[in-house]
Amino acid sequence: MILHLVEEEKFLSKAIQLFEDTFPGQNVFLVGTKEPKSNPILPKGRTTQIIYQKTGTKAYKDAFVTYTGSAELLFFHNLYKTYKLELDTLIPHGKKLVFFLWGAELYGLCNKIDNLL
Repeated sequence: MILHLVEEEKFLSKAIQLFEDTFPGQNVFLVGTKEPKSNPILPKGRTTQIIYQKTGTKAYKDAFVTYTGSAELLFFHNLYKTYKLELDTLIPHGKKLVFFLWGAELYGLCNKIDNLL
Protein backbone atom coordinates (compact mmCIF):
# COMPACT_ATOMS: atom_id res chain seq x y z
CA MET A 1 0.00 0.00 0.00
CA ILE A 2 1.15 3.53 -0.77
CA LEU A 3 0.14 6.24 1.70
CA HIS A 4 -0.13 9.74 0.27
CA LEU A 5 -0.17 12.79 2.57
CA VAL A 6 -2.04 15.49 0.67
CA GLU A 7 -4.27 18.52 1.15
CA GLU A 8 -7.69 19.26 -0.22
CA GLU A 9 -6.92 21.60 -3.08
CA LYS A 10 -7.52 22.13 -6.78
CA PHE A 11 -5.08 19.48 -8.06
CA LEU A 12 -6.09 16.68 -5.68
CA SER A 13 -8.61 14.99 -7.96
CA LYS A 14 -6.11 14.89 -10.83
CA ALA A 15 -3.33 13.58 -8.55
CA ILE A 16 -5.60 10.78 -7.32
CA GLN A 17 -6.42 9.88 -10.90
CA LEU A 18 -2.75 9.83 -11.94
CA PHE A 19 -1.62 7.67 -9.02
CA GLU A 20 -4.55 5.28 -9.42
CA ASP A 21 -3.78 4.95 -13.14
CA THR A 22 -0.18 4.09 -12.25
CA PHE A 23 -0.74 1.99 -9.10
CA PRO A 24 -4.38 0.84 -9.28
CA GLY A 25 -5.90 -0.11 -5.96
CA GLN A 26 -2.66 0.43 -4.03
CA ASN A 27 -3.17 4.03 -2.88
CA VAL A 28 -4.56 5.51 0.31
CA PHE A 29 -4.85 9.30 0.54
CA LEU A 30 -4.73 10.98 3.95
CA VAL A 31 -6.16 14.40 3.18
CA GLY A 32 -5.36 17.20 5.58
CA THR A 33 -8.20 19.71 5.93
CA LYS A 34 -8.81 22.91 7.87
CA GLU A 35 -12.19 21.62 9.05
CA PRO A 36 -13.46 18.06 9.54
CA LYS A 37 -15.00 16.54 6.42
CA SER A 38 -16.62 13.20 5.75
CA ASN A 39 -17.72 13.25 2.10
CA PRO A 40 -14.75 12.69 -0.23
CA ILE A 41 -15.01 13.86 -3.81
CA LEU A 42 -13.71 11.03 -5.97
CA PRO A 43 -12.90 11.10 -9.65
CA LYS A 44 -15.66 9.44 -11.65
CA GLY A 45 -15.59 5.65 -11.42
CA ARG A 46 -12.97 5.50 -8.64
CA THR A 47 -13.21 3.71 -5.32
CA THR A 48 -9.91 4.96 -3.95
CA GLN A 49 -9.58 5.03 -0.17
CA ILE A 50 -9.53 8.66 0.97
CA ILE A 51 -9.40 9.68 4.63
CA TYR A 52 -10.15 13.29 5.56
CA GLN A 53 -8.73 14.58 8.86
CA LYS A 54 -8.25 18.04 10.29
CA THR A 55 -4.54 18.88 10.29
CA GLY A 56 -2.66 19.18 13.57
CA THR A 57 -5.18 17.05 15.47
CA LYS A 58 -4.75 13.81 17.37
CA ALA A 59 -7.14 12.18 14.90
CA TYR A 60 -4.85 13.15 12.00
CA LYS A 61 -1.77 11.77 13.76
CA ASP A 62 -3.64 8.60 14.75
CA ALA A 63 -4.73 8.03 11.14
CA PHE A 64 -1.15 8.63 10.00
CA VAL A 65 0.21 6.05 12.46
CA THR A 66 -2.50 3.52 11.55
CA TYR A 67 -1.90 3.67 7.81
CA THR A 68 1.87 4.08 8.04
CA GLY A 69 2.10 0.72 9.78
CA SER A 70 0.96 -1.19 6.67
CA ALA A 71 2.32 1.20 4.04
CA GLU A 72 5.25 0.10 1.92
CA LEU A 73 5.85 3.65 0.74
CA LEU A 74 4.99 7.11 2.12
CA PHE A 75 4.46 9.96 -0.34
CA PHE A 76 4.71 13.43 1.21
CA HIS A 77 3.01 15.86 -1.18
CA ASN A 78 3.31 19.63 -0.61
CA LEU A 79 6.02 19.45 1.99
CA TYR A 80 5.77 23.19 2.60
CA LYS A 81 2.78 22.38 4.81
CA THR A 82 4.76 22.39 8.05
CA TYR A 83 2.31 20.22 10.04
CA LYS A 84 3.78 17.29 8.08
CA LEU A 85 7.19 17.99 9.58
CA GLU A 86 5.72 17.15 13.01
CA LEU A 87 5.15 13.59 11.80
CA ASP A 88 8.85 12.74 11.48
CA THR A 89 9.03 11.12 14.93
CA LEU A 90 6.02 8.91 14.06
CA ILE A 91 7.60 7.35 10.96
CA PRO A 92 8.86 3.83 11.64
CA HIS A 93 12.55 3.34 10.97
CA GLY A 94 13.26 1.94 7.53
CA LYS A 95 10.07 3.14 5.80
CA LYS A 96 10.58 4.29 2.23
CA LEU A 97 9.78 7.99 1.86
CA VAL A 98 9.14 10.10 -1.24
CA PHE A 99 8.95 13.89 -1.14
CA PHE A 100 6.77 14.89 -4.08
CA LEU A 101 7.32 18.54 -4.99
CA TRP A 102 4.35 20.40 -6.42
CA GLY A 103 6.19 23.69 -6.77
CA ALA A 104 5.51 25.78 -3.69
CA GLU A 105 8.22 23.91 -1.78
CA LEU A 106 10.85 25.59 -3.94
CA TYR A 107 9.81 29.16 -3.07
CA GLY A 108 11.90 29.99 -0.02
CA LEU A 109 12.27 26.78 1.93
CA CYS A 110 12.04 27.10 5.67
CA ASN A 111 15.06 25.78 7.60
CA LYS A 112 13.20 22.68 8.83
CA ILE A 113 12.28 21.62 5.30
CA ASP A 114 15.71 22.54 3.96
CA ASN A 115 17.41 20.44 6.65
CA LEU A 116 15.08 17.49 6.07
CA LEU A 117 15.74 17.45 2.34
